[in-house]
Amino acid sequence: MCDRSSFFSRSQKQAIITLIVKKGKDRRQISNWRPISPINLDTKIGSKAIARRLQDVIPDIVHYNQNACVKGKSIFDAVRAIVDILEFTDRKEKRYKA
Repeated sequence: MCDRSSFFSRSQKQAIITLIVKKGKDRRQISNWRPISPINLDTKIGSKAIARRLQDVIPDIVHYNQNACVKGKSIFDAVRAIVDILEFTDRKEKRYKA
């Protein structure tokens, strides 16, 4: 059975979608607009509080190869690792073919 206190309130589940124009672009072109959905402040505060409490244990929970959404790491680290692995395997294959 679910605890009722664990559900978000109605205001926490609502957001208004609005459009903003991209800086320096022609307002008449639909492609120059982007949708945003600002969420309510109470949800932002709750999310930030949870994130701060978890930041000390995240390195113990998340695998060391994880790059996205980990403080101090970037998704580009994963791209670099893939390039390094491909280059390494390419060099190994050339050695064994000779």
